[in-house]
Amino acid sequence: MATLPQMAATKERQEAANPTTTTRTLVESVTNWIRVYSDGSVDRLGPPEAAAFMVLVPPYDDPRDGVTVHDVATDHGVDVRLYLTTTAPARRRPVLVHFHGGGFCLSHAAWSLCHRFYARLTVDLDVAGIVSVVLPLAPEHRLPAAIDAGHAALLWLRDVASGGSDTIAHPAVERLCGAADFSRVFLIGDSAGGVLVHNVAARAGEAGAEALDPIRLAGGVQLHPGFILPEKSPSELENPPTPFMTQETVDKFVVLALPVGTTRTRLRRRR
Repeated sequence: MATLPQMAATKERQEAANPTTTTRTLVESVTNWIRVYSDGSVDRLGPPEAAAFMVLVPPYDDPRDGVTVHDVATDHGVDVRLYLTTTAPARRRPVLVHFHGGGFCLSHAAWSLCHRFYARLTVDLDVAGIVSVVLPLAPEHRLPAAIDAGHAALLWLRDVASGGSDTIAHPAVERLCGAADFSRVFLIGDSAGGVLVHNVAARAGEAGAEALDPIRLAGGVQLHPGFILPEKSPSELENPPTPFMTQETVDKFVVLALPVGTTRTRLRRRR
């Protein structure tokens, strides 16, 4: 399986071999991670140290460690990855809806970084399954696009629970329905995904409980959420840089993720 850095390197070699087909110029870059070009295209790279985390894990129907993994294109314009246990449920169990991290600009629900943790969590927590949302990434899709996608995933889950989704006949979705207690849906996310836990729950609260009926949000789990605040947090200022994250990385992710014209200072005024 190819990693994203390997695919980017292949693309660079192809462009070097055909220089007349390349008219784009570099307009923004995040060291080790992202290059944004004048034609709107984006290359997502990654330092060598991150290559093992960025391997795309394909779905599989044959159980591995008690879990199967399935990719589903929902009828709400968002794709999800389902982690399902293979044990026969003695009772209906909660459902987790997962939002991955990556500063709103990186990562994918199929990355091995996500897969290893959430495949294991599916078994360890004794849940019916985990619904991992494939989030739209900035700068191509700036906020609130990721919030919209998270809310769309909940609307899809609502339709699945009520039998109104076109995906209800998908074998994996059928299995989820047979095991799930849809009155106990929990949101979970890491880093930027932890921020989405807050914002998607707030969006659902604004819409009212009846908008999601028959599912019910029972709680949220925020794993080291990376909120964008008007001032830098102590962790941003005090933590030493690593190959994965520096202050420059965070600052540029913020610029790329926020709506055009919005800054940290403006966040304060909008409160």
